[in-house]
Amino acid sequence: MMPNELFLQQCQQETAALHALLSLLEEEQRAIVRFDALKLDACAVSKQQQLQLLQDSKAKRLALLAAHQLDGKTAFLSWLSAAEPALQQAWMALEHELAKVQALNDSNAAMAAERMTFATETLTALREEAKAIDGYGRDGNFATTLAASRRLGSA
Repeated sequence: MMPNELFLQQCQQETAALHALLSLLEEEQRAIVRFDALKLDACAVSKQQQLQLLQDSKAKRLALLAAHQLDGKTAFLSWLSAAEPALQQAWMALEHELAKVQALNDSNAAMAAERMTFATETLTALREEAKAIDGYGRDGNFATTLAASRRLGSA
């Protein structure tokens, strides 16, 4: 028989870890919107740490289920459907939090990709504009201009 209290605690710990990850993803989203590279780097480090905590928590939960021969989906769902409502609610809360985390993570990835495309296109346009201004170099090709030109920084 499964020790219900252990499973309940495990679900609650995992849900709390997912909630913490959700907060990090919200912070990451704000940094993406602001093009804040320093904050994104800090979020990436924190996110990696939180993901490791989640992986460890999940491993404990799976080990607990395996120890009670509930590691198969059918066996687990059969046990859960007969379990007390508090266990069912804890499991549903965990799954709900996981769905929110996955959706926000996917949204952040799409937004980051969109922002990266925008930044790349902007840099390309600025480089092309700088080439048009500079004209041709000594070798007959377009002059190569660095992003920080002397023209812009000259006194």
